[in-house]
Amino acid sequence: MAGRWSPRPVPLIATTLFLLALVLSASYWRNLVDEQESAVNASLAEMALSSRRASAAATVQIDTVLHSVDMALVDLRNDYLRHSRDIGQNAKRVLADHPNGIIGNILIINGRGRAVFSSDVEGRASTHRDQEYFRSHTEHRDDKAFISQPLPGPKAGEARVLVTRGVFRDRRLVGVVAIELRPTILSKVLTDMALAEEDMASVIRSDGSYIASTRGINRILDLRAPADRPFLLGSTLSQGSFRAKSIFNSRPVTAGWTRVPNWPLSVVVALDEQSRLDRLLARDQTTRLRTLWSLAAMVLMAGGLAILLIGLDRRNRKLKDSERRFRQIFDSNVSVKLIIDPMDGRIVDANQAAADFYGYERDALLTMSIGDINCLPQDAVAEEMRSALRERRRYFNFSHRLASGEIRQVEVYSGPMDTPDGPQLYSIIHDVTERYLALQRLKDNEAFNQAILDGAAYSIICTDLDGVVTLFNHGAETLLGYQAEEVVGNYTVVHFHDISELTTYANDISRILGRQVEVGLDVLLAKARELEIPDQREWTYLCKDGHRVPVLLSITKLMDADGNHTGYVGIGQDITARRAAEQRLKASEQRLNLVLEGAGLGLWDWNLGNGQVIFNKRWAEMIGYHLNEIPPEISSWKRKIHPEDLPAVEQALEAHLRGESDQFTAMHRLL
Repeated sequence: MAGRWSPRPVPLIATTLFLLALVLSASYWRNLVDEQESAVNASLAEMALSSRRASAAATVQIDTVLHSVDMALVDLRNDYLRHSRDIGQNAKRVLADHPNGIIGNILIINGRGRAVFSSDVEGRASTHRDQEYFRSHTEHRDDKAFISQPLPGPKAGEARVLVTRGVFRDRRLVGVVAIELRPTILSKVLTDMALAEEDMASVIRSDGSYIASTRGINRILDLRAPADRPFLLGSTLSQGSFRAKSIFNSRPVTAGWTRVPNWPLSVVVALDEQSRLDRLLARDQTTRLRTLWSLAAMVLMAGGLAILLIGLDRRNRKLKDSERRFRQIFDSNVSVKLIIDPMDGRIVDANQAAADFYGYERDALLTMSIGDINCLPQDAVAEEMRSALRERRRYFNFSHRLASGEIRQVEVYSGPMDTPDGPQLYSIIHDVTERYLALQRLKDNEAFNQAILDGAAYSIICTDLDGVVTLFNHGAETLLGYQAEEVVGNYTVVHFHDISELTTYANDISRILGRQVEVGLDVLLAKARELEIPDQREWTYLCKDGHRVPVLLSITKLMDADGNHTGYVGIGQDITARRAAEQRLKASEQRLNLVLEGAGLGLWDWNLGNGQVIFNKRWAEMIGYHLNEIPPEISSWKRKIHPEDLPAVEQALEAHLRGESDQFTAMHRLL
């Protein structure tokens, strides 16, 4: 069929040779890998056998030592049951029977858990009741020896293991006989196996704790073997092997284990795989690399011809596919697209979306230049095309004229592309008129809001969540003497406050919030942030020129349209004039009080709004009372009026309250 590639004999033969080379290479490689893996598996099997033999040999020696110690425990227990007074001599005999120092101490513990005898006085503990060996004999009440996990010795850097037997009389525990076994002696038994430095042998209890190790007891004192080790799973097997990673260095090991007869112990010998397999694996790696290079060379040579011939055909196909995809992307895309000759601005190509947007037939568009639809002058359009051609700019904003005469705002993404006819500009055009109008409205709103802020007679300061100033209106500039550009982004609101006031208010706000508020920004913002109510109080602003201005400041949280906390706004009012008026009023009241005190006149002042009455000291003295004895209410005055005068006084008072008299005047007697 025309237009399709038909294979010819030469590329077909080359392809067949290439595939044959691949098959042969893969087969040879698979055989090589299988042989090498078999060699590794054989080495691992040999390591497993060696580790089991080594653990079995060590188990015999460990069992011999433990059997000897257990026999000594049985003798000591029998002596204790006979109430022998020569327990000390028997202990010395046991120590003498083990001259290699394997026994560190002999303990006799009574049924209450207290040591009654110790061959090493310094090693005697006050009580053993909470120790695991004492609890074990108490709970199980059987005639079995118990071996403890390693315990810290009486001297720094030493460890000990206790081998114990319960002493029972009529199945009641009356004591425990214990022999301190030095783990270093057991470790020496393991060390005498002459293992390699990377290998390790250990004696491990059934709960995973280490009793002895060629690594040294101090390194394993707090370690436990992983619970998934086969010798810890309760199997009935007496010996086995497994592969795992060492708990000391995470290196892979092959380990053999053997249970110690009649003891909850296993001897584990772990052989380091890496040190034994490194040479074999390195040799295998070298063989693989050489083989790989040879096979690769053969495959490359066999496939070179096929790649060359088939590559030419694929290149032609790619060119055709690329052209087809370009036309699909260009013609079928809903985005407006133009191809422009940057030399003269001629529209070389346009898709249907461009024709629909501009309102011209596609053929008509191809007879036009970009200057016919761009509202810029021709020289400006030419300069922008040169910028796009040299890739100095890729993004532009233009006003384009439609066939109807309507002007639309567009954003243009334009860049050069190489064609057989020379470089041309590929332009993608988006109509952004609605966004442009929305931005204009937003700018108008921002200008309107800024005019409101600048015209406000108050100081308005906005901050972000960290208290850094983000808005500083004209009122704030006038009050504090700073320009907005000095402050925004450079200062926090603490900059305008007196530290002594912040310190004082920190104590007050701490009591309100029930927590300690740090002196600084937290003092100003904590109440608004945590109680979500405006924090309004009087502060002193520190101005740029150094003078101080009293203000009534209200601080509120700022929230965005989604209800997210974005910052704070503080609105401050200069109360200098109010403070001055309050001072003048206070001075006037002080002068009035001086006049009243000088004239010896009694005075009471009745607040009709809240009913509170203020009596002065002289009024109370005139009727023989102290001021603190008279309640601040109008009934206190009425009760002191003579009953015969009270009706006339109340009548005059009511007439004044109704507005029938300018002032209330009444002459009456006080009791």
